[in-house]
Amino acid sequence: MKFIGWYSSQDSTTVLSTNKTYEVIAPDNPNYTLGTTENTNNVTYYAKYEISVRTYYVENTQNWSGDLYAHAWNTSGGATDYIKMTDTNKTNSGHKVYKVTVSLDYTHILFNANGGNDQTIDIDINSIYGNNNCIWIKADKTDNRNQIGGSFNFTE
Repeated sequence: MKFIGWYSSQDSTTVLSTNKTYEVIAPDNPNYTLGTTENTNNVTYYAKYEISVRTYYVENTQNWSGDLYAHAWNTSGGATDYIKMTDTNKTNSGHKVYKVTVSLDYTHILFNANGGNDQTIDIDINSIYGNNNCIWIKADKTDNRNQIGGSFNFTE
């Protein structure tokens, strides 16, 4: 998550500070208690965060062996990630489901296993996943890479 700032209420749109450490200075009053206003009302500050990652799931419908990996990137350049996926220890229709969490900055992702011998086509994340969080892999291939059968919502 990305820190946005400190606010005086949950609904406030006015930021008090964007520093991760926010200093509250008490008035020069020996009877003043930090965290209170006029010694009667509690003062609460709210830290707001922006979600900067998303978790994607893959139903291993082709029963690929070995570890599954995700390769994520942005078509406009920049960093790429090659990440070992985590087995959720859950199944869907008898197939294992794996997950990976990547930055929202990435526009594309592909999945592979078995040293890259088993691999999906390049996936435009927004086009394939949309509002869903899990895809399944078809047996059909394009350029020797498995196509995506569709997407659905998966709950761990």
